[in-house]
Amino acid sequence: MPGDARMVPEEHGGAGAELADGFAILGVAGRYAAAVPLAETLLAGWLLARARLERARGAMSVAPARTGRQITAEPDGTLSGQARGVPLPKRQSNLAVLAGASVALVETAACRLNDGTNLASEP
Repeated sequence: MPGDARMVPEEHGGAGAELADGFAILGVAGRYAAAVPLAETLLAGWLLARARLERARGAMSVAPARTGRQITAEPDGTLSGQARGVPLPKRQSNLAVLAGASVALVETAACRLNDGTNLASEP
């Protein structure tokens, strides 16, 4: 899969579209200011496919990895840590999370979410 130029291959629950197709779709959505978490869902799906994990149904978001605020995978499989700047977490039921060298699919219901807004006053 390293040389694969697909967003999310069919065998991982995606449509098998090329990366260029995903960027074209994002361009159209941006041109019309579509108020949907499209970029977040595409990125989460791509990340999960790279980790060979089945993607969740519906919209997803990504917990950004930041220096000093990493999420770690414990030996028992649980995750610990804090992610800041997660786009629209309360509107998604799942997050793709980088935990060290691992990727995990986490239900937002299992997370403690704090309210916050970006520069555009969006959640």
